[in-house]
Amino acid sequence: MGDLKSYVQDWLEGGGYDLGYCIETLPEMRDMDWIISSNVDARLYFEEPEYRVYKREFINLTGGK
Repeated sequence: MGDLKSYVQDWLEGGGYDLGYCIETLPEMRDMDWIISSNVDARLYFEEPEYRVYKREFINLTGGK
């Protein structure tokens, strides 16, 4: 469990906090990489669920490229 906590803390410190996320408002783990690389703030992520669906479909179709 310590590894998961470290991963989350590193993610928050590596850009998550800057984008408006915190320990109470974490995104799904499968989305964390593209959130940081695409600068998706917490408001967009949580208030526009269709964006998450679109982004996941795009990643699946393109292999993340």
